[in-house]
Amino acid sequence: MAEVELQDPSKEVMPDFNAPALRPILEQQLKEGQTLDELVKSLVDSWTADHEHRLQQYNQAQEERQREEDERERARLEREEQDRLERERKEQEEERRRIEAEQLKLAKEVLEKQQSELKTRETKRKAKVIAVDKPVDTKSATKVSTFARSKTRNFDFVDLYYFSPEGCKQATELERTTGSDALAPVEINQQIVYKPVAAHQPLSRVTKDHNMTWSAISVAKNVFLQVIKEEAWGDDMILALTTFYYSLETHDIRTQPRGEAAIIRYHAEVRREFFEALKAPGDDPIFDIGKINEVRLQRIYDDILREAQEAGIAA
Repeated sequence: MAEVELQDPSKEVMPDFNAPALRPILEQQLKEGQTLDELVKSLVDSWTADHEHRLQQYNQAQEERQREEDERERARLEREEQDRLERERKEQEEERRRIEAEQLKLAKEVLEKQQSELKTRETKRKAKVIAVDKPVDTKSATKVSTFARSKTRNFDFVDLYYFSPEGCKQATELERTTGSDALAPVEINQQIVYKPVAAHQPLSRVTKDHNMTWSAISVAKNVFLQVIKEEAWGDDMILALTTFYYSLETHDIRTQPRGEAAIIRYHAEVRREFFEALKAPGDDPIFDIGKINEVRLQRIYDDILREAQEAGIAA
């Protein structure tokens, strides 16, 4: 049904009931005992009451129309905002997939190259020749502690500091002191077995993962990744951990104020949880450490900003 357009009563002008031309007509409408002034007053009152009633109806109709227009406009703006957010979400999802594909491709290329190099070394085991006039390296070879290697071999958690230059240096000094061949009795399955002391002796000074700088983590993780390859971890785990460090190294949040602190905290928490999952009872598959949980990382970043603000530290 078509909506009836109401006329604005406020523009109406009350008739002049006292006009001389109307008097003969009004006199014919007088009731018994009624004066002309009383009739005029009743007409004025009647017209005024009707006018006010129609004016009220008109105003209510205008208000209702305005509310409907406002609602339509709100709904339109809401639809536009939802469409915009959906477009942004799709664009972000496409960008995330593109980056993940690039990271996965790079990680696979790195892994394939390392596997190829390892295979080449294994198939070419023969006596090496001496390069005349070639001096020994300026820096000594990195030596990871027996303790860290033993832990890694058994899929046990060990702080990344053990794979840093400082940790390796401390391990070398410790093993020189104790002797790499020293044995100690260890009870395994209710039997006494003699194992190297170094395999059970942790370093006295260890920087926990959450207290390391990102530059220190970035250096130490290269040695850690090399050790897990040497200890024959599965290709899927090596790829996942390689992707994990690459994703953190290249994550956009690192460019934000205090973003590196968020990366460090995320790394410390997730790396420990990964090793806990490796040692958890049961055969259930564990989570893919190479897939960054963006929601958790953002929450960590927000917590760090809030902590800094509460401490009165400028970002």
